[in-house]
Amino acid sequence: MSKPLVAVVGRPNVGKSTLFNAIVNKRISIVEDIPGVTRDRIYFDAEWLQREFTMIDTGGIEFITAESHEIPKMMRFSGTTSD
Repeated sequence: MSKPLVAVVGRPNVGKSTLFNAIVNKRISIVEDIPGVTRDRIYFDAEWLQREFTMIDTGGIEFITAESHEIPKMMRFSGTTSD
């Protein structure tokens, strides 16, 4: 059986890489005070509370307009509706 995937996703420069490093208990991701440092996804096997999983650090997601917030909502619900 494959390990579960846990992705850290959020706005730029809010501490995603710091959280990732704390959970994997190593300094894998680069942490800076400027946004945009993490550009590629970083994968690392981790264990938390005796559960093994693969942790993924991601770059920040920026929404440009108020309407762009609707896209993730539509993506989230697209798999749950049937015609």
